[in-house]
Amino acid sequence: MELAFVTQQMADNRILCIMTPAIITHVNGSTGRNPTHQHQQELSRQMQALARDLGLRTKDGIALAASATKAPSTAEAEPGAENVTSFEAFLKQATGG
Repeated sequence: MELAFVTQQMADNRILCIMTPAIITHVNGSTGRNPTHQHQQELSRQMQALARDLGLRTKDGIALAASATKAPSTAEAEPGAENVTSFEAFLKQATGG
């Protein structure tokens, strides 16, 4: 829910960023970054951190989708496992088949 809220804030703030320049001149004559653009950058960091916490993003890029990972098979035991059998083999043994 927090990720959705931050995403909505970014969408609203993006309109302001488009209408305002990235660098502004202050009243005293010095130049600096526009506070709206700074806020947008902070929202982006916050969104990335929330997505990383949810497992939707990794530090290097987008996380793999859950469907992209192969589920372990229960049809056969793992190689090298001596006393471990598959669920199907357990059922056959339990039913005497």
